[in-house]
Amino acid sequence: MLTEHGKALHQTWEALPRRSGEQLPVWQDIKAACIAPIMKHLWVLEYQPPEALIVRFMGSEVVRIGGQDNTGKDFLRTRTAPENREKMLKIYSTCWQTPCGAQLTRILRNKGQDTQLLQTVFFPLAHEADGQWALLGMSEIVKIAPNAEDAGIADYADSELLPPEFIDIGYGTPKP
Repeated sequence: MLTEHGKALHQTWEALPRRSGEQLPVWQDIKAACIAPIMKHLWVLEYQPPEALIVRFMGSEVVRIGGQDNTGKDFLRTRTAPENREKMLKIYSTCWQTPCGAQLTRILRNKGQDTQLLQTVFFPLAHEADGQWALLGMSEIVKIAPNAEDAGIADYADSELLPPEFIDIGYGTPKP
């Protein structure tokens, strides 16, 4: 079930303009005015063959949660444990190929802190360059253990990833 932020992202993605004949919004066509109400929560990953997901945009809240600005860096190499890179690329590319949205939940167990859940929702974007695509997403800490304070740092690499929940955007969803 999508959080309020996830629902806002879905509505925003649905409202993005499409080029004539395109089923998906094109990354290069997104204007700040279209995403302004939720911009601080957004991120954009751009796929570059053969296996890179470059962070093209990180809103201020995403930077706060992640503890650093990774704009221009390969998300798979900087924020994903080596043993999880292939799995994560498969999840992200499935959203492009189907196309569909996805919701990921990570269980964060940071030293000295209570367990937190980091929920990430994202939707596919077309790209002007052949062989490339992008994802528009948002990440938020949605549940904090009782009596805990939000430390605001999410260690993506040191987390347990629950199975993805795919979101039908009119083209079906992948089979598990």
